[in-house]
Amino acid sequence: VQEVEGFRTDVRVMVLSYMNTDWYIHQLRETYYDSEAFRFTLDEDDYRQYGPNDVIYVQESIQGGIDVAQFIALLKKGHPALTLMDRNGDPYHILPSRTLKITLPTRGPVLKTSVKPESRSVEEMILYVGENYLPKSVLAILDLIVSNQWTRPVYFNFTSLNTLGVDLTSYVTQEGQLFRLHSEKNDDGIAIDTALCYRNIVEHADYGNLNDLDVHFSYEDHFARMIVPIRQAFNDLARAFLDEGNIEAAGHTLQEGK
Repeated sequence: VQEVEGFRTDVRVMVLSYMNTDWYIHQLRETYYDSEAFRFTLDEDDYRQYGPNDVIYVQESIQGGIDVAQFIALLKKGHPALTLMDRNGDPYHILPSRTLKITLPTRGPVLKTSVKPESRSVEEMILYVGENYLPKSVLAILDLIVSNQWTRPVYFNFTSLNTLGVDLTSYVTQEGQLFRLHSEKNDDGIAIDTALCYRNIVEHADYGNLNDLDVHFSYEDHFARMIVPIRQAFNDLARAFLDEGNIEAAGHTLQEGK
């Protein structure tokens, strides 16, 4: 849509799996249409293919958690406390804690959005690494978040949010098919902006081809990756309306999504 119709050329679309390659991360450093270049703390050599940051293995030695910005700064320096050697004598880096902290800026713009009453402002985000390693793609996303100091909104789709390997669910708000990262913690998990979500998935969306028997949807590429998240979005929105006591809106959402 951007390439052919010139639609929302200020938005930068990123593919999570491509961010495991150095060339793709390097492209994010360049202006693309009306999207300004992103800032990164780690340079091109730090993200080079087959380098020490391709995969960062978890070796817990710090229980209280580590600051992401400080960790990235130490990676850039090649700090010996984070560096080990493999059997071939090649260096690789480690992550000394599963708990990651992102300190929020005291000045400058901080994203705000419509979230549940249980949400609360925090001075730092606390994230948890669920896997035994941190892939380069996640390192690049964390670098992007801390290096750009919340000056640009960051969104995740259903798949990337659930396959990232770092739990962001307490710090995102669903706004339709996308989840916006923000600096407020929601203790009940993912918050839903019901008004914006309804506008995006009900009023401004067209699902006509789903009723066309001549249109084939493969299981892997279409049903599992696209149709299931759409159904999930309708269900989550209806549940959120019920939590607000808006039974009529919940029923209408389910009727539209059936």
